[in-house]
Amino acid sequence: MDLDGIERWRAHAEHRAAKEYGRARWYERYCLHIAKVEHSHAYERTTQAILTERAS
Repeated sequence: MDLDGIERWRAHAEHRAAKEYGRARWYERYCLHIAKVEHSHAYERTTQAILTERAS
C-alpha cells in the first residue's frame, strides 16, 4: 500500500466511524507509525531451549 492508499483509507467513511467508535469505547491512547521496513529480525528463546540450557 502506498501513502495515497493510506490517505484514502483514513478518509473512508466506515473507517472514520470505526475509529471514532474505538476512541470513544476502548482506547485511552494509541500511536500509529507508518514506515517502510527495510529489514526486520526477531528472536525468541523457547521454553524447551531454556530448560535444555539449565539441564546442561
